[in-house]
Formats: sequence, C-alpha cells, structure tokens
Amino acid sequence: RWVKIQNLKSYRFLRNSRENAYRWHVMPDKIAVIGFSAGGHLAGAAATMGRRRPAAAILGYAVLRRETALELGKDMPGIPNHVDENTPPCFLFASRTDSVVPIQNTLDMMEALNRYHTSFECHIYAYGPHGFSTGDHSVQSCETRIPARASGWAEDSVSWLKDLFGDFGYEGLTEPVLRPHVNDDALAWLSLDCSISRIWGNPRAREVLSETIEKMRERITPFTPEMTFEDMMEALGRMTLRDLLIERGIDTDRLDRLNGDLGRMTAILVYVAGNTKYGKKIYAIGSNFRAAKMSGINVSLMKISAFTICGILTGLGAFLWIAMNGSADPATTGSSYEMYAIASVVLGGIAMSGGRGKMLGVLFGAMSYTIVDKIIVALKMDSLINNAIKGIILILVILVQVAGPQIREKFRKAS
Repeated sequence: RWVKIQNLKSYRFLRNSRENAYRWHVMPDKIAVIGFSAGGHLAGAAATMGRRRPAAAILGYAVLRRETALELGKDMPGIPNHVDENTPPCFLFASRTDSVVPIQNTLDMMEALNRYHTSFECHIYAYGPHGFSTGDHSVQSCETRIPARASGWAEDSVSWLKDLFGDFGYEGLTEPVLRPHVNDDALAWLSLDCSISRIWGNPRAREVLSETIEKMRERITPFTPEMTFEDMMEALGRMTLRDLLIERGIDTDRLDRLNGDLGRMTAILVYVAGNTKYGKKIYAIGSNFRAAKMSGINVSLMKISAFTICGILTGLGAFLWIAMNGSADPATTGSSYEMYAIASVVLGGIAMSGGRGKMLGVLFGAMSYTIVDKIIVALKMDSLINNAIKGIILILVILVQVAGPQIREKFRKAS
C-alpha cells in the first residue's frame, strides 16, 4: 500500500511538472529528485518503481536496503531489488561510519546500478555521522567529527548533473558528456556502444559480422601465446565496439555522422512524400496508373526517378554496411535483405496495391521488424526457424491488408 501511495505521489508530481513546464520554466526531460535518509528511500522508489521516472536521482545516506527500510514500516521495499534498465543515473553519497543507516545500503545500490550498466557517481567519506547534511558547522556541532571534503557533495552533484544534462551555454544547453548508461546492452538492438560480450554472444550478430571477425582474428594479437581469439574476446568483453574501433585507429565519428545523415535523409523523404507535388504524383500513380497518365503525369519519368532514388539509398545503405563491418562480399552480403525491405514496407502500413500509406510508417515498420528479429534471437531459436517465423508474420500482415477491406465491406453491407 505504501509503495502504491508514494508512487502515485511521485507520478503526479512528475506529470504536473511536465504539464506545467512552460509556466514553471522547467525542462520536463531534465527533472531530478533528491532525498536524504528516509527521504532517500522515497526518491529511490520514484527512480526505480514509478510509472513516470525522473531523469536523475541524488541519494544522500539513503535508506535503501529492505532490512534497513523495515524500521520505517513493515511493507517498505528494498530499492536495489527494483533497479532495472529504466532506472535513471544516480549520485550517491554517504559516510563509512554511519551507525544509523549502514554503508551497505549505498554499496548495494551501487552494485545494482552497475549490474544494469546505469551511470552513477558515488562518494563514501571516511568518517562522519548520519545526517551530516551539507557537512559544514552551520548545521553541525563544532565537536562533530566530519571531514571538510564532505561538504563538497553539493557542488559535485551539481557538476555531475551538468555532465548528464548539459551545461548552460550561449545558445542553450551544451551537449551532455555523460550517457545514462555506460553502454547500449540494455537496448533491443545492437550498436557501436554495445559491449563486445553482448555482440560476441549474439549468434545473429556473429553471423552478420563474420567477415569482420575474420579480419579481427588477423589483427588482434593475443596477450599470451596460449590465448585463443575466443579467449581474447572474453577478456575484452567489457569494452564497447566503439572503444575497440578507436583502439584500432578507426574514426567512429564518421559512422556517427553517417547515422545523422541517415536521420536527415529520412526526414527529407517524409517531407517530399507528403508535402510536395512530386510526392503527390507518386501517390497518384500508385493509386491509379491509367488515371494518373490521363491527367498529364509523365508516368515513365516518375518511375525512372523513383527507381533512381531507390538506387541511391541502396548505395548509401551499402556504404554504411561497409563502414560498420569493414568489408562486404558481393556474392553473399545482403542476401534475403529484400524480404526485410518488403516486410518494413508492409508492417509500416503501405498498401500492397499502392497509393496508400505514410513514409514515416516504413521507418516504424523497419524498427518493429528489427525488434521482432531481436526477440527471436534472444529466445535462442535456430536461424532457420527465425526466418520461418518472420516469414509467417509477413504473410499474416499481407493477408490482413488484402482481406481486411473485403471483410469490413461485408460487415458494413450486413449491418
């Protein structure tokens, strides 16, 4: 009951803050919570158990372990047990000699955050009482033994928030230098910022990167003659792919710029398809070829231009592939990718008969199909079953598109 009440309060606070962000002059995606001692338990619950969570949490000598929290009430949860991949970055500080809230509370929280690769910063001061607040003698007795550096947590936490959210610059906030997670292992897809162990442990990824892995075997020298390449991958498991590429002298900024160009290209195509004469002509040809031709549209020229754009985008995709993997085999690379393209279009709501659908839907269709692929791989199914399941999904979606309108028409006439 306590958890439901407190989570409801934090949910309402975050909802009101976001709804009134303009009037209150706050940034709705950069709200942090702070809590001390028992209040730290409440702030920790908001960060780990809330339906809407803050973007960061600052927890000072906080009650976090269930064994300690039971002193506050019999239904108090243990905060470290509820840390997950959605937990925001945390700033922790406490005293080693705290006799009220044992230091193990902070250590357990730090271990849980580390388990989910969540960014955190922790300051454990060598000595000091519970509730040392800002750590100066304005709030502590002169006889209180507390290190002078304990007062630094306030300035350190503000500096940490600037690293996480960005600092104030002449043109708004600067780019953050601290990521919410130290790598992308918690995401459903693979990226340059996934760990080597995550990529190496994914059969599909190893299959896709087979040529690159062979080159890595040639270029990466084991630490000792007794070590195999597999031993090296295990030893380097915590490194991200980006770190490894940088260590091998490959410019990862180029890959990031290519990904940014891809996003801008998607935005341009969405605009062209929905807001220009060219896009409307394409829709007209897809809806009714003969009617479009009779209306004066140069159908042949439009077809040539559409296929030209497709060719350019295919070349861009191939360039991205080579940039990511280092090489490509013309005989095998990209085989069966046409099924992925068709599936993305169909799942994105584009009619197989033409003339209906949104360009943005194709992007979400591709993302949906990729997520389905990652789920199947995570279940460790055979690659042949993997393709069969994706093929069945594609067939079902096509059947719904083809038969759906006919079924709706029959029900409309029957009613």
